[in-house]
Amino acid sequence: MEDIMFTIFIVIFVIGFIVAITIFIINFITAITKKRGDNDYMKLENMPQEFKEIYNKLYSKNAPQLEELRKSVLNKYIIFGIVLLLVFVITISIIPEHKLDGSVFEAIVTIFLGIMLVFVILMQKYKKRYVQAYKHNIISKFVKLVNENLQYKDIEALGINARPDYINANFDARHFNRFFQDDYIEGKLENDVKINIFDIHIQNVVKRGKDTHVEEIFQGIFAKVISSKNIDTTVKISRNKLKILDSKNRIQMDSGEFEESFDVYANDKITAMRILTSDVMECLIDFKNKYKLDFEIVFKNNIIYARFFTGPMFEPKIIGNAMDESLIFRYYTILKFIIEITQTVNSTKDNLDI
Repeated sequence: MEDIMFTIFIVIFVIGFIVAITIFIINFITAITKKRGDNDYMKLENMPQEFKEIYNKLYSKNAPQLEELRKSVLNKYIIFGIVLLLVFVITISIIPEHKLDGSVFEAIVTIFLGIMLVFVILMQKYKKRYVQAYKHNIISKFVKLVNENLQYKDIEALGINARPDYINANFDARHFNRFFQDDYIEGKLENDVKINIFDIHIQNVVKRGKDTHVEEIFQGIFAKVISSKNIDTTVKISRNKLKILDSKNRIQMDSGEFEESFDVYANDKITAMRILTSDVMECLIDFKNKYKLDFEIVFKNNIIYARFFTGPMFEPKIIGNAMDESLIFRYYTILKFIIEITQTVNSTKDNLDI
């Protein structure tokens, strides 16, 4: 009986250790990945003077406090890993003696699991405090500085659900059953044009027997703009794909450069051509070439939908500068582009005789 209990505790101990280390590694690797690669396309060349002024204003007022919080979170990650490793090594060195009775070994495992639980709770608590401070002190003020008509708001408190709008946009036919939403920005642009911007993450989880497969559908920015003009049709601008089976609704545009990056689909070819003027196509091409960022746009009646394949947005770094300039410049360029393309398209639509 003692041997059975001993084996059970060994299993519990090992599983607990694996879970704790996995949590630690996932969080740590996420932080490193963000630091190294996800902003490579957002070079700090030819930064607009407007952005420099916005960044300097935010930095001077918030950098010291945020950096202190960031270092606190990072130090706790490191301490958590070291403590877990020490406890594991010490316990493993004791176990081979096998002269421990069941109660002693049970106490060791209980202490280990208790330490693990406390550190996980503390890690999440301090990380949450850091993230909330970043969003409250940086993102909410930053959005207002980019455009005084925009506001960063708590989407949970408002009870807004972006899922119906995303489904209505019908970017593609891919099925999904998980929909997460985080950050939310809203406001009114010129001529009372309403704009809603969401940070969303969409997955499709498929279970086959004991196996579970998680398919990443989309993660990034989803924007909805209620336009002043109803085109009474749908025009879709998608990322360029291999045209093995070409859709009958695909429209050949006059710009060869535009065709290299995008596919256009519409039931009404004439309306599509009138909306996608040379100015609109040039705006889309310039952004695509400059920042190497994939995006898609759907014009549906009086609404413009857009999605940007950015990955997670408005999240601070744990490794690196808490107010990383390239990260904030990334937010700036995307918000400015959404506003610019909205104004350009609305101006074009207002001139249409529909």
